[in-house]
Amino acid sequence: NGKGDGLNLRDGQGIWVSYADSKFSTDVPNGVNVFNPNTQATQNGVIFWGDENNAVNLDITLNGVRIQNNSIKSLDQAIEYINTFTAPTDTREGTGVKAVRKADGSGIEFINTNADGTTDNMKNIDLVVNQANTAGERHNLTWQANNNSFQATSRKQGANSVWIPGNNPVNGTERIQIVTAHKYVYSSTPVQLDPMYNPDGGPAFNQANINTPGTAENNYRNAVNGSLLNTTVRTFRTTEDLRELLQRDARYGVDYDGSGGFEADGSDVNEGVKVTVGATGEFI
Repeated sequence: NGKGDGLNLRDGQGIWVSYADSKFSTDVPNGVNVFNPNTQATQNGVIFWGDENNAVNLDITLNGVRIQNNSIKSLDQAIEYINTFTAPTDTREGTGVKAVRKADGSGIEFINTNADGTTDNMKNIDLVVNQANTAGERHNLTWQANNNSFQATSRKQGANSVWIPGNNPVNGTERIQIVTAHKYVYSSTPVQLDPMYNPDGGPAFNQANINTPGTAENNYRNAVNGSLLNTTVRTFRTTEDLRELLQRDARYGVDYDGSGGFEADGSDVNEGVKVTVGATGEFI
């Protein structure tokens, strides 16, 4: 209304806004090959998803949902099993995430369109590879010519998973978060947004303030370096509050390239976005 109050909204009500699909693909480190069942020879240190004679253990936590199966015998079987947890049931939450085969056949691509479900855990991607996981990990496959089969031995050491690139184990697990959606909640109490330099206009950038916490310049520098790439709930009172928050997040709060971090090299910074309010109140 004219006072800037959100009509028909109560404290704590709000919306989710997705700026892009959340995507993550399992990694293939440099120098590591993927198991080839057609090569009848010993293959050491290869990524292996199981076969008819060698089951692997899938053990991950995806958006807070534990997914474990020690009878996985193929990549497709792992994908199929993960997808049984996409939708919620009466006894557990859903992940909201769909798994598909990577184009090169080496592993899994996880995709969350952020279009399903209303619970927080069904948005974005929060993937934990648990220490007991051996699916899609490095194995030695010893060729046994006498029975035309392979003998698999896991090469995985503790939490050293190949799924997540350049990730150091934490408490026996490895974790990556892909944030492309944010939650915005209404408050009847006035909200004071932190000042932030806007390259589209407003006060000029004062270089002298860049290292002073709380200034528009310092907040801008922090945003360009990823300070908004988090899962903190955004709070607004007026339409202008919400418009500004949407614009800031679209520019500096989205992991567009799915790396699990924020790159200031143009991969994630999207300063061309401009959010405005139309004549009938819609965001453009």
